[in-house]
Amino acid sequence: MDFFCPEQLLAKYQTQIAVVGATRQYRYIDLAKRVHEILRTANLVKPYIVVVGEQSIDFICRFLAIHVAKKIPIVVNRHDLVQIEQLLEKIAGYWQFMDDLNAAAITREIPKGKRAANLLFLGMTSGTTGNSKVYQRDWASWCHGFTACREVFALDQYTCLATPSPLTTSLGMHTLILSLYLGKQFYLDTTVNRSKEDGNLILFTVPTMLSQQLASSLQVTTKHFFDIAAGIVTCGGELTQTLVTQWRAEHPTQNFYELYGSSETSLVAWQKIVFQKQPGCVGQLFAGVQLAFKETCVQVKSPYVFQGYLGETRQRTDFVQTDDVGCFKNERLFIWARKSEVINHGGNRLYPREIENLIAELVEEVVVFGVPDAVYGEKVVAIVRGQNSRKKLQARLARSLPSYKLPQEYLFVKHIPRSLNQKISRTKLVNLYQQGEWS
Repeated sequence: MDFFCPEQLLAKYQTQIAVVGATRQYRYIDLAKRVHEILRTANLVKPYIVVVGEQSIDFICRFLAIHVAKKIPIVVNRHDLVQIEQLLEKIAGYWQFMDDLNAAAITREIPKGKRAANLLFLGMTSGTTGNSKVYQRDWASWCHGFTACREVFALDQYTCLATPSPLTTSLGMHTLILSLYLGKQFYLDTTVNRSKEDGNLILFTVPTMLSQQLASSLQVTTKHFFDIAAGIVTCGGELTQTLVTQWRAEHPTQNFYELYGSSETSLVAWQKIVFQKQPGCVGQLFAGVQLAFKETCVQVKSPYVFQGYLGETRQRTDFVQTDDVGCFKNERLFIWARKSEVINHGGNRLYPREIENLIAELVEEVVVFGVPDAVYGEKVVAIVRGQNSRKKLQARLARSLPSYKLPQEYLFVKHIPRSLNQKISRTKLVNLYQQGEWS
C-alpha cells in the first residue's frame, strides 16, 4: 500500500482481536464500527486534524477515523496544547481540532512546498536535546520498517504486542500501527494483570523503564506485565552492560533485543543480546541503511527515514543528520554520545557514557553531564541513585580513567528526573542544576 488505508486492514482481520483494554477486548470489526460512528458526527473539513493522544480505544479509533476521512492526524499530548499555535505556525489556517464542530472548510490548497506526500501523521519529537519539533512521518517509510521488524524480531511467533510508552510518542505509535498492520493483539493497558496463557507477548520499551522495573518503582501489575513478556525490544536510550546483566539475571529466557533509531530516522541498527554487550555498540544495520559521518556525527539514509520537519519536503536520497557521535567498524554501529552532551572540560572532550558505564557497576543508576564552569569551561557532574560513597566511586574511576575525566561533583538522589516519555534529558538536568534543584 502506498498510503495508509485502515479500511483494508480492518476488513482483512475482521473477527480477530485487535485491542485488549482493561475491561474488554475489541475485534478489528469493532474498531471499524466505532470509526464509522465517530465520522457520523465529526466535522473534519481541514487537511490536518489535531487529536490528543491517550491510552484509550477512543484515541485509536479517532486516529483511524481521520484517515478514513482522508485527512492527516497531528498527534499531540495535552502539554503541547499550550503552544499549539506556535508549533503549527507553518500550516496556520490548514488545521483544526478533532472536536471542532464549527470549523470552516478552506478554499485554497496547501502550497506544494509545505506538504509531504502520503503522510501517516505529524508528531512531536521528545525534546530531550532542546525544544520539541513537529516531524512528518509518511506511511511508506513505516510500512518498509514493519517488514524489517517482522523479520529481525521474529514477530510471527508472537500474538500480542505492547508498549508502556505513551501513544503520543514515536515508539508508542510505531508499536500500535505495527500491531494493527500485522493483525496482532495490541495491549492497551500494561498495568492489567495478565497470564502467559493470554498470548505470546513482545514488549517495546525504553531502557529507563527496565531500570525502574528492576528498582521496583513500577506498579506491581506493570512489573508482572514485563515479567510475562516472551520478548523485549528496547530503544530510545542507552542500554548498558550493567542493565543487561541485571535484567538477564531475572529474565534469562526472554528474547532480548536492542533497537537504535529515532523519531526522524526510525530503524537504523539492531542486535539480539544474550548476556554480553560491547560498550557503545548498537548492533548491525537494518537492510537498506546507509551511513555517513560529518564531524563524527552519524548521518542516515534509508527507506525508513521521515519526510522532514513540518514545512519541509525532503528526498529519499537525502541523508538525515543526527546529533549522535559514533563510528562504524566490523559491520557494527557504535554510538558514544550526543554531540550536545559531549563535555568540554579544560579543552578535553569527554563522553558521559564512558564515565557512566564504570559508575554503573556500583550503583543502581547514574547520569553524567557537564555544567558551565568559569575555570574549566564545563565541570563534570554525576547524579547518582544508589548507596555507594563518593570515595568508592572515585576510586573505581581512578583505576580506569585519567584524573581529568573524574566527576568534580556527585549528586546523590532518590530519583533521577525524567521526561514525560520516561527518557533522560541531560539538557534538562543541566537546567535543573543551574536553577539550584540540588543546592
